[in-house]
Amino acid sequence: MTSTEKEIAALERQLYEAKKRLESEQTKQNDQSRRAREENEAHERHRLREERKEKEAQAAKRRQASEEEESMRMLEQLALSEMKLTAVKRAKDAVGNIYKQKLAEVDTISQILTSRERKYKLLLEGHVTFSLTIAMSTQSLL
Repeated sequence: MTSTEKEIAALERQLYEAKKRLESEQTKQNDQSRRAREENEAHERHRLREERKEKEAQAAKRRQASEEEESMRMLEQLALSEMKLTAVKRAKDAVGNIYKQKLAEVDTISQILTSRERKYKLLLEGHVTFSLTIAMSTQSLL
């Protein structure tokens, strides 16, 4: 082998080794890029999962607040209904008391009328008896 051939062979070997280093470096870079991409994708999946959890937690809080608000409205309605029921019961009791009072007044008036009716009957009977006595006395005098 001549020196030129040796130089060419050495250059070819250097070229071959340079290609191998280049391929090795490209493989390393590709591996690093792939790992970085996989790490970014994993990080993005984790971030999305955390966002979804946060949204679900906020939705649960809104639902709970809505349920609590509905419960408060129902309690207010219940309290209002109880107040109305109490007012109706009091009104019923008041009407019942007024009814009893008026019934007692009617009974008193009825007793007074019955008492007067008896007096007038007695007076009328006395008047009739007196009139008959006078008529009989007058007739006997005639």
